[in-house]
Amino acid sequence: MESHRSEEDGRLFSGGDTASSTRVAVINESVANAFFGDSDPVGQRIGFGSRPDPSRTLTVVGVVRDARHSLRDAPPKMVYQPLDHSREPPEALTAAVRTTENPESLAPVVRQVVRTLSPDVAVMWVRTMRQQIAAATTSERLLAMLSSAFAVLALLLACIGVYGVISYDVAGHTREIGIRLALGAERSAVLVGVLRPTMTIVAIGLAVGLAGALVTSRLVEALLFGLTPRDPASLALTTVTLAAAALLAGYIPARRASRIDPTVALRAE
Repeated sequence: MESHRSEEDGRLFSGGDTASSTRVAVINESVANAFFGDSDPVGQRIGFGSRPDPSRTLTVVGVVRDARHSLRDAPPKMVYQPLDHSREPPEALTAAVRTTENPESLAPVVRQVVRTLSPDVAVMWVRTMRQQIAAATTSERLLAMLSSAFAVLALLLACIGVYGVISYDVAGHTREIGIRLALGAERSAVLVGVLRPTMTIVAIGLAVGLAGALVTSRLVEALLFGLTPRDPASLALTTVTLAAAALLAGYIPARRASRIDPTVALRAE
């Protein structure tokens, strides 16, 4: 049985976690679920490799939530250690600073603090979290923009097609519509009569398209973030948008047909 944790547990690192103190670690939810299941991992000892060195094992002091490094991949299993417990000095470090002020205005302060603590350390760049996310999701955002542009173009072409078909149909039945109006038919009835066949076809097309979307939903699962392939709200919004666009495209020529002057229509033949 798979366990899903939704809250942090234990503690984070503190000033007491020095090179001479007990070796500790903070793990993420994925590690806790994979290796500890429903039991509490805080206080447990972990090691690396098939036969971990007892002197190098770590005591779990906290559990944190998973952090995604990519929108396409599942959150990785992460074990965090204090910097003083690392076997070798790292070649590069990434520091995260939380602030309630404008983060962009904090960049000079961060550079000055680093320079004061370690004059030999070069600060390569300082980014806000918004800039970091934007840089990490460039390809996803580009794909979303292109998909949206093609979707809007397809919707526009579909509306033009519906408009053209109904306009052609109305032009071919101008005399019939004029006779019906001359015999006392309500203009609203003419409007509905013109729209009904088109909307019936649109409804059938939406039903087939919705079924196809449900069948092929797994093909786009890797491109979605924060949504399921069969998200009811998204499917409902898409269906309503397509139906509304088709109705609007068909309403214009249908309304023009309902306002035909019977005498003009009869003389046209």
